[in-house]
Formats: sequence, C-alpha cells, structure tokens
Amino acid sequence: MGICISGMTADARYLTKFMRNECLSYWYTHGSQHPAERLITKIAKKSQVKTNSYSKRPYGVGLLVGSIDDAGTHLFETCPTGNYYEYYAMAIGDRCQSAKTYMEKNFDSFKECSMDALINHGIKALRASA
Repeated sequence: MGICISGMTADARYLTKFMRNECLSYWYTHGSQHPAERLITKIAKKSQVKTNSYSKRPYGVGLLVGSIDDAGTHLFETCPTGNYYEYYAMAIGDRCQSAKTYMEKNFDSFKECSMDALINHGIKALRASA
C-alpha cells in the first residue's frame, strides 16, 4: 500500500497511523491482508464524523491511496469531508491539473504497459506538474 498526501502533514500522520493499526489488527485476527476498500471506508467514516460537530476540526488532508489486494489493484482518493472515490489514474495537490491532463492523454496506453513503462509515465506526469 502506498499513500500520497495533500494538506496538513500532522493529520496525514494520524490517519496513516490509524490505517497501519487497522491493518495489523486485521492481520492478527484474520491472517490475511486488509481489503483496501474496507480500509478506505473506515477512513471516510472517521473523517465524516469530524464534520458533524461544530466543536471538532475536520481533518485537513486528502489522501491518494494505491494498493493491491485479493480483488486486484486499487487507487482511492479520500477527501476531508468523508467522501472517497476510486480511480484508474489520479493526481492530487496544488498543481495537479497538468499531471491529470498528461494522464488523460495517455490513458489508453496504460493497459498494455509494463511496470517500467508505467513508472516512466508516472515520472513524466510529475514533470508535467513541476
């Protein structure tokens, strides 16, 4: 599982520590990896609870979580509001629009690419947003 953050680093550390503990608890209980969508649903519920009360500050971080589990490969984006979305390709952050544009142009070629070619596409998308 890999995580990219956009927003407050302290909130991201708290949420990733929560995710790590949930994965370890699941591993010790079930003896297998935690399903990615279930873990993201837990994060979304945790984020959404903070928006219900005016006395609590919502998490100020968006997460882009990539994972591989028994159901296949997944790429999820979580929002501070508690929403989450699954994508095939996505970029988050201040200057993400040019990276998204690069991925939209080359999206059709991603299915036939090898791992090295996908890494090169990722680097080119990063360069486009720099």
